[in-house]
Amino acid sequence: MFEDLNLLYYKKLLKPLLNSIEKLQNITPSINEDKKSITNHGLFVMANAYYEAALSDSLRYYFECFPKKLNFSNLSFSKEITSFSQSNLSFAKQDVFDDDLIQLEIDKKLSSLFFDKFENYIHNYLSIMGIENEIDISFDIDYLIEIKETRNLLMHNNLIVNTIYLDKVKSIKRANKIGDTLIIDRKYIIESIERMIDNLHKIETSLSTKYNDYKRLRILRTIWSYLFSSPVMPFDDFWETNADTDSIIQLKDSKYESHISNSEKMLLDVWRSHYTGNPKRLENFCIYSLDGRNQKKLLYFLSILDKIDLECH
Repeated sequence: MFEDLNLLYYKKLLKPLLNSIEKLQNITPSINEDKKSITNHGLFVMANAYYEAALSDSLRYYFECFPKKLNFSNLSFSKEITSFSQSNLSFAKQDVFDDDLIQLEIDKKLSSLFFDKFENYIHNYLSIMGIENEIDISFDIDYLIEIKETRNLLMHNNLIVNTIYLDKVKSIKRANKIGDTLIIDRKYIIESIERMIDNLHKIETSLSTKYNDYKRLRILRTIWSYLFSSPVMPFDDFWETNADTDSIIQLKDSKYESHISNSEKMLLDVWRSHYTGNPKRLENFCIYSLDGRNQKKLLYFLSILDKIDLECH
């Protein structure tokens, strides 16, 4: 069944991390020497947002590819949100009318992850991604917690230290008593950005190692096998590929093409028309000529076209 198909493409998984790393690197030249600069404060908040987006966006893509991972029963959530987070599906009555229940569920699960303690969030992220045993970020966590709590003080308490900061920050406290005022100077922002970049690099490297075999051609072959089970329709009889570039070079006409069924011909025309960008291949298209099984295949194929990169020419 289509729900068991794996559409993960490793470059798309890594893209949010690499994009945020680039954005974080681009912040540094704009930081000035003024310790009270509103611009610096804004850049510091932006840096935090880029870091959080890297994790959230990569996790969203992962859930889209592995929706069964939305079951959080084995993760280490705080007690106050355990009952919500460990539920399998949590659609409200009004959600039934939404056009994408999976995206709704992903939104809810991402929210429940994000609002847990930061160290739980990171460890749960690594666990969901399957790299918790391949990466050691214990050195990073205390620094990242302090950065996050400094951002919170900047946004909500004018950088004046409160009990929340003292309770949450561990070994890297920049103040030891309530009422102290933290400073966000150029040196601190640059060091914070370097910490974030280093952490994202570690995660990106681990994900790249684990999922490097999840390439585009693997996805296309998987989808092809789902659409076409006929022994006269092997993928390589219809497509010329380049493993080095992980791409289809051009389509081919199979010598057995005259032997395929009308349903297979229609599905093939849909694939080829989207690959070439040529709608003329669909002039005789009619979904009613497909039986129920092939209609489901076609509708599923159309629903994932924006995710699988057919590489139109």
